[in-house]
Amino acid sequence: MGKLIVELADVWSSQQEGRLRERRGHDRLRAAGAGPDHGLVFTDRVIATLVVLRFQLPHAALAVFYGVDRSTITRAVHEI
Repeated sequence: MGKLIVELADVWSSQQEGRLRERRGHDRLRAAGAGPDHGLVFTDRVIATLVVLRFQLPHAALAVFYGVDRSTITRAVHEI
């Protein structure tokens, strides 16, 4: 699983930044990494997404497991 996460992280990050740039219509005005932090690191977001897709576990249950709000899990699943 670790190799998969390492392999996907850079590709996903660059695609995500590309989507955001397209939506904004210009490059970032802030430095990379500025702004609010994600409640879950990339690895946890991927694992949460896989659990939701495979086991249909409610987002609220995963939120309790990770110690975050349900909306954080929902946002993470939609992003991934």
